[in-house]
Amino acid sequence: LLSAHMAVRARRRPVVTGQEQLLGASGEVLGDFTGEGWATVLGETWRVRSAVPLTPGQQVRVTHVDGLTLDVELQSTQPTRSTS
Repeated sequence: LLSAHMAVRARRRPVVTGQEQLLGASGEVLGDFTGEGWATVLGETWRVRSAVPLTPGQQVRVTHVDGLTLDVELQSTQPTRSTS
């Protein structure tokens, strides 16, 4: 009975590995670069590619996975406003 319950719970969980987990994930740029450089995403260091120059500490979001290289874009630093 316990193993059946655990199996049902496991099937309800979202995918937690692979490309699906990386898409949309946040990361932090590790060094100055234009074009390709390095960032930490989900606790791991990845080669990243960006259309704009990036500097250390900037927050990025993964938009595409190309093998072992992640395409990223700069995350918006402006706070979202509540419409209440």
